[in-house]
Amino acid sequence: MEKELRDGDIIAEIDLEDDIKDVLNLSNKVIKCLHKRGIYTLRELLDTEYNDIKKTKRLGEAGVEEIRNALKPFGFTLKNADQAWEVQREKRIEEGYQLLETYGWPKEIYSLLYQNGIFTLEDVENNLGKIETIKNYGPKRQSLLRQYLKQTNIEEVALDSRTSSKVKIEEEKGLEERLFRLNQRLASKNKEQREKVEKKEALVTEYYRLLEEQAELQERERKADEELAKIRGELSEKIPEYTKGRK
Repeated sequence: MEKELRDGDIIAEIDLEDDIKDVLNLSNKVIKCLHKRGIYTLRELLDTEYNDIKKTKRLGEAGVEEIRNALKPFGFTLKNADQAWEVQREKRIEEGYQLLETYGWPKEIYSLLYQNGIFTLEDVENNLGKIETIKNYGPKRQSLLRQYLKQTNIEEVALDSRTSSKVKIEEEKGLEERLFRLNQRLASKNKEQREKVEKKEALVTEYYRLLEEQAELQERERKADEELAKIRGELSEKIPEYTKGRK
C-alpha cells in the first residue's frame, strides 16, 4: 500500500509483512530489542500494545520514542499509544499547559505523578487522595512534594492519612454524629426558650386582659354612679311633696 508523507511526498508501497529493519529508520539496538521480543514485521509492531513495547528489555524510554518517531512519517502510531502518559504529556505541552517539570522540580517527584495522569499543579490539588495511594510514592516523596509546593508559592496541602477515602468516610460519620448531637442540644434549648416565651406572652396577654377588664369595671361603675345620682335626685324631689301632703 502507498503512504503519503506529511510533506505530500509519496513513498513506495509498504507491505505490513515487511521486516521493520527494511521499513523504519531505526537504530540497530532498537531493532535487536524488538527482534528478541519476537517482533519482526511492521504488522507485528502495530499490533503490539504500547505498554507491552515499553516492557521490552533494554529498549528504554529513548527506544520507545525512537519507534514512535519512526512511525510518525507514515501516519502510524503504536497501539493504544494515545492512552500512554508520555503521549498525554506531549499533548498537554502542545495545549500550552505548564507541567510540573517546568518549575524545576526533581524527576523523582513528578515522574510517578505523570505515570498516574497528574501533570500540572491543578492536577496535584485535585488528586490529593490519589497521590497518597500511588505505589512507591511514599512519605519521603510526599514530603518533597510539600516542600516544592511551598517553593512554587502554592498553598500547602495535607498529604497524609486524613486525605484517604477511608479516613474521609470516618470523618464524615463523625461530623454527622456531632451534627446530630448539636441538633439535639439546639432542639432542647429551643424548647426551653419557646416555653419561656410562651409564658411571657401569656403574662402579657393576661395583663392586657386585666387592663381591659379594669376599664370595663370602671365604666360600669361610672354608669352605676350616674344611675344612683339620678335616683337620689328624683327621690329628693318627691320626698318634700310627700311630707307636705301629710300635713
